[in-house]
Amino acid sequence: MTGGPGARRIHGRTPASKSCGRTAAASGGLETERLSLEPLVEAHAALLFEGLDDPRLYHFMQGVEPPSLPALELRFRARAARLHEPHTTRLQWAAWARDERRHVGLFEATVGEDGRANLAYLIFASAWRRGYALEACQRILRHLFDDHAASVVRVITAVENAPARALAERLGFRVAGAPALLPEEEPAEGHLAYLLERPAGGEPLE
Repeated sequence: MTGGPGARRIHGRTPASKSCGRTAAASGGLETERLSLEPLVEAHAALLFEGLDDPRLYHFMQGVEPPSLPALELRFRARAARLHEPHTTRLQWAAWARDERRHVGLFEATVGEDGRANLAYLIFASAWRRGYALEACQRILRHLFDDHAASVVRVITAVENAPARALAERLGFRVAGAPALLPEEEPAEGHLAYLLERPAGGEPLE
């Protein structure tokens, strides 16, 4: 789901976007300078519907098409049901831009018992090139390292997705392969795996 220009559903009309809840922090979410990262719930489906209905988001996602609203609701419901899977912590957020008063993307992370984490995101095309992905990822990475004891975080992106690769590298990720990756972590053909290890001595992420 790693997003950005040409990263990473839908027909019909959607209601005007609004935030789910008072603030992200008040409901267990995260805050950045411009964003409230709201824990994802089924009600977000209708609020995010319009942003996900853009073919540009799926340029690097072969075989993936925009979903219908019922399919999106079902997907979000299923995701919520998987939040407490055995041996894995699953975290999901809808990104609300406070100044713009609209949602601008989705973020998801998983953390295994071994401390290995995965991070994925999707920024709506109308919000590209505004630094939202960088801002949100920096906050989420701190959350994974500080609050979930992650030892290493992995992101997967298409080789041709230059904006997503540039963001990963700006965040400090480095392209990885065996033996740094477990066999089940090897990316599909045409994709790269990036890894970011927990900062030594708890150094803050820039």
